[in-house]
Amino acid sequence: MTGAELTLTDEVLRFVEETRFADLEPLAAERAAAAIADCLAVTFLGAASEVGTTVLAALRASGALGGEHPLLGTGETANVLDAALFNGAAAHALDFDDINHPGPMHPSCHLVPALLGADAIAPASGQDWITAFAIGFELDAKLGLLLNPQHYARGWHATSTLGVIGAAATVARVLGLDRNQTEHCLAIAGSGAAGLRGNIGSMTKPLHAGAAARSALLAGLLAREGMTGREQIFDVPHGYLAAFSESRELRTELIRELGRKWEITTEFGLGLKPFACCGEATSAVEAALSIFAEAGGAEVTHVRVATNEHSTRILAFTDPRTVEQARFSLQFCVAAPLVLGRADPDVFADETLADTRVRDLMGRVEHVVDPVHGGEREFGAVVEATLADGRVLTRDIPVVKGWSHRFLTTDEQRAKFVACTRDRMSEQDAGELFDLIVNVARLDDTNVLRARLHGVR
Repeated sequence: MTGAELTLTDEVLRFVEETRFADLEPLAAERAAAAIADCLAVTFLGAASEVGTTVLAALRASGALGGEHPLLGTGETANVLDAALFNGAAAHALDFDDINHPGPMHPSCHLVPALLGADAIAPASGQDWITAFAIGFELDAKLGLLLNPQHYARGWHATSTLGVIGAAATVARVLGLDRNQTEHCLAIAGSGAAGLRGNIGSMTKPLHAGAAARSALLAGLLAREGMTGREQIFDVPHGYLAAFSESRELRTELIRELGRKWEITTEFGLGLKPFACCGEATSAVEAALSIFAEAGGAEVTHVRVATNEHSTRILAFTDPRTVEQARFSLQFCVAAPLVLGRADPDVFADETLADTRVRDLMGRVEHVVDPVHGGEREFGAVVEATLADGRVLTRDIPVVKGWSHRFLTTDEQRAKFVACTRDRMSEQDAGELFDLIVNVARLDDTNVLRARLHGVR
């Protein structure tokens, strides 16, 4: 490092402190608003899930309910920290929330609950919402690029281990922390970095998102009140990067790109999910639905799915016994739409797991590494279905709908929002709320939006 270069910690602090809404590329601001709306939609849906009701029951048992901050979609309230915990867990409960690669992580499920919690303490403008979210997202993404694939391969769940840092940056910005306080906020949050990939396929995976949001918000509040952490936490021995990296040759230029290259606009920067399952399975789901439409009711006798090698490892539940495992089972994610002809969130249910038709076909789904594209596709699947009438139907989905090249249109985003909230409000009310969220940057005062969100039951 030359004398003119900033430390990595100072680069991060520069980015958090100096970035303004006007610095964002227009597409970055647009994608940030879309991500916030998408996250809120799946939070309302996830609040009624088994994960959501279990966290709510635990908060009730602990005496945490009855504060001023909403547990979205429940009509209940709690203190601001436990509200962040619940809202984060609900956002990630169905694995329907957005994704970032090569994080690989789910960014909004920790960023949005942390943002809402900080905003409840220090109300911000709509442009401040977008700026703070974008800051957290970019830090998440850059850390993912910097530390992976080794970090993820060692068993860390990046949604929480990296996400707590991005969320802390978002909180620091909304709370208006000064540079010194922000430095301590990030250091405190770094000691809250936790989450094991071994819990994928269980209810604890979505809890990671809530824990990251809560830890980030707590770090910001502690720093504001004078709590200190170690200075230069990204640079010191045994600091954040040293602890989470096996390499001595980190691509530190990635951190120095903060604010100069917006990851949220890149090919795999932000993906809005069309299906409530692991992102590695979504291309296969899309292919299965297309095959079902052409099959015309003919029985499927065998399915061969070719994906990248990483997918064969993360989609590990060949014989899932719970809904959480089913979301990470390629066999289920392909068999269910081939039998039922749909893949909406309600398909991921105990009733579908018990369906003998789905179970039977799951046993005939073969998952292999794509010999042509297995080493080069971030996502993608080639699905070949053999039918009882002798036909063989094949679909090659290089990139599932939702990623940058096939990003959801505004109408498709609105339709997802409406579908996620159909049990809570009319289609018209949902459409109006969606429009309000995606246009949040136009609001000088977010009180109206905040009140609308709090009123969703």
